[in-house]
Parts: sequence; structure tokens; C-alpha cells
Amino acid sequence: MKSMIAEHADLGRASAWARRVHAALDGWEIARRGRWSTWEGGELLLEIETAPTGIPCERVSIVATADRIGFLTRTFGLQVPLPGQTLERAVEDVKALTRKWFAGEVVIASYWGEGQWRGSTMVDTRQQEEGLGAAYQSARAHGVIDRLEIQTPFLDNDKIFAVAVNGVVQGGSGVAG
Repeated sequence: MKSMIAEHADLGRASAWARRVHAALDGWEIARRGRWSTWEGGELLLEIETAPTGIPCERVSIVATADRIGFLTRTFGLQVPLPGQTLERAVEDVKALTRKWFAGEVVIASYWGEGQWRGSTMVDTRQQEEGLGAAYQSARAHGVIDRLEIQTPFLDNDKIFAVAVNGVVQGGSGVAG
């Protein structure tokens, strides 16, 4: 993103696509907990730092550019629409992902090695073992993996695990201050 030009949703400066995204999110309870801003290029950014329960959380950003919607949080990002997907379907997918994130139905598996981030993926907590295995295989293509972080909307609930050379997860701890 470029430079911020307004600390609110300036729809006159927003791209046509961003205005449509804003209209689709306007009135959504979770969006009402956030702050809109306008950026160069007509981008709109919604930042949510309060969970639906009213508790402060790690920031979720929903960005609307000229033709994309992004869901961003910590070490994970997703862009829609997918090929052939309508704006309406893309907005519904972002809303569903955001709800699942705050409900604890998904977590972020963030892989690290030698102090470098190697990759992250969203993992369904009902299929966590399979999801973590697939994410590990993908991340290790980018180098050695020695740490796995399970990230949630609430930093205090995160877990950190050492990962052995053979990919076996060892121990675990809460996030160190």
C-alpha cells in the first residue's frame, strides 16, 4: 500500500471496486468494530483490533484495492477474488474467514527457520494435524524449519513449538513476552 490520505473511508477518492467492497461490508457487525482509512490509489483499509466479544485482539486488516480484497493478520494474508469469483462471493468468503478466525475455528501455522519466516497457512482446528503436516511440507521447501508458531487472534493464546530436523514437533510453550 502507498500513503494514507484520509483516516476514514473517503468514498470520493476510493476506487469503484473499493466502494463496492465498502458497501458490502457497511453494516456488518465485525466491520463496525474497526476503523476505515483511505490510501493513495483509491485503496480502502479496514483495521479491526477488537474481537466480536469486545476483547482487544491482534489486528485484522481487510484491504480493498482496485480489483482485490485482502485479509491480512500477523504472518498470513489471503487475496480474493479467485478466478471467476464475483465480488459478492469474495466478500462473503472474507467475512466467513474473519468470523472463523475470531471464533477459533482456524489458526495460523507460521513456520520459521534460522530466524527467518518460511511460510504461513490458515489451518482448520478440526483437522489441525493434517493441516500442520501439509503446511510443514510446503514451508520446508523454503529452507530449514526449526520453529512452529500457532497464532490466534489473541497473542496470549499463541503456542510456540520447537521442530526437529525430521519435522517432529517438540514441546510447546506460550508466547514469551
